Amino acid sequence: MVMRFFIVLAILAYLGTAMAAHSAWCTDRKDGTGPASYRITKDCCAATKEHSTTAFNEASTMCMDALGFGNGINLGRFVRCCGDRGAGSHSDG
Repeated sequence: MVMRFFIVLAILAYLGTAMAAHSAWCTDRKDGTGPASYRITKDCCAATKEHSTTAFNEASTMCMDALGFGNGINLGRFVRCCGDRGAGSHSDG
């Protein structure tokens, strides 16, 4: 009985989590390859950041989570944002 409870709890915890990333960028090609699209990445970073420490890095043209916890960017929303603007996306997780 206790084991079944923990299995159910683990499944619910897994289903309740959102995919998150440490850094992500929109790409010129829809398949996620090619150079980063500066303007689209900057716009999508502002639209999908989860924390105040997440920001667009001008030097690398990536959206980055400054804390490094890997949860500052809502990856699902970021991918959708890039796609809605005709771009692909890539992330380092």
